[in-house]
Amino acid sequence: MTFKKVANARSEVIKLRVTPDEKKWISSRAEERNLTLSEFALRSMLGKSMRSTSELDAIEQLRFCSAELRRLYHARTSLAPETLQAGLDAVVQNLLTVWERGGKL
Repeated sequence: MTFKKVANARSEVIKLRVTPDEKKWISSRAEERNLTLSEFALRSMLGKSMRSTSELDAIEQLRFCSAELRRLYHARTSLAPETLQAGLDAVVQNLLTVWERGGKL
């Protein structure tokens, strides 16, 4: 297996001393966000977003729901009932996906 060379690859190491309780707290926060300890620490230090990929996916699904509901609302008088139902079904499916993942996003 070969890997592509990255122009700005991470090559430097920073060591940080913390108490066992601090490490447990930091590890817990990283786990809640589905991030590695290193990624969580780096994002914290650089002031970057703490949202995980799955959280961003949930946000995107909710945006789809919002856009689809808006589209259905504005076209409600000209849509065939089956088209309206298909749009509502798609919205419900996306909401269920987000709901079922819950805290495990």
